[in-house]
Amino acid sequence: MRIVLAVLALFLLSPDVLAGGAVWTGKTVAVYDYTSPAWDGIIAQTVAEMNAMLPKQAPRLLYRRMAEVPCAQAPMRKKAIVVCLVGAGDPSPAHASWWTHQHSISRAQVRLSPSASPNNHRKEACHELMHVLTSIQDNYAAAPDTSCVWGNLSSPGPFDVAYAKKIYRKHGQ
Repeated sequence: MRIVLAVLALFLLSPDVLAGGAVWTGKTVAVYDYTSPAWDGIIAQTVAEMNAMLPKQAPRLLYRRMAEVPCAQAPMRKKAIVVCLVGAGDPSPAHASWWTHQHSISRAQVRLSPSASPNNHRKEACHELMHVLTSIQDNYAAAPDTSCVWGNLSSPGPFDVAYAKKIYRKHGQ
């Protein structure tokens, strides 16, 4: 356990993590779920897990299930996260994009893969939502047992919780 805590502390003190990017401001952020029935419940559950782990300074996420629409047709919304499925020919099947202004995230899109194994849906959703909630960049396998964004977890782990607290406190939200 001490080794895990030491590694976690080391990651949180690394220059990449300390750089910290933008955060959401305001009291709420809507999450519009345009995914297919194969993803039913996954995004809602992940949003609930994110709300449970986000610090009080962070906004509350409001989940909204929408009719299935591919990413190319999903409307971008300000002060919202749009979750959708990429088209079959998309070269980068799962990724997150967010737009910022003066260290504040103004809108985001999570693009998920329609061909992802159902066993990986929760992991993929957690990974991409952590990106758009904390603007953390990828560092694959840096925290394999303590993170869904830098590791292999399917829900937020200790690293994700600590990072979210750090980034939202840093920006005084």
